[in-house]
Amino acid sequence: MSGKGNVQDVYLKQVSEQKTVLRISLVSGKEVRGQIKSFDAFTIIVTTKGLEILVYKSAIAAIGPATNQE
Repeated sequence: MSGKGNVQDVYLKQVSEQKTVLRISLVSGKEVRGQIKSFDAFTIIVTTKGLEILVYKSAIAAIGPATNQE
């Protein structure tokens, strides 16, 4: 991944292209599950349950693939 952009952008682009369902933990303690539609320097648009949600990156504590066990 080195040399091709920052780690965050590379990761977000990869999971977006692969249409990976993600679990996004927010600093508030809430969780959002869905697929990334697009992102920029400050925000991510997540598609979940047929809706598009704008999430500020500053509100994200952790992000990773959702699993069936969760």
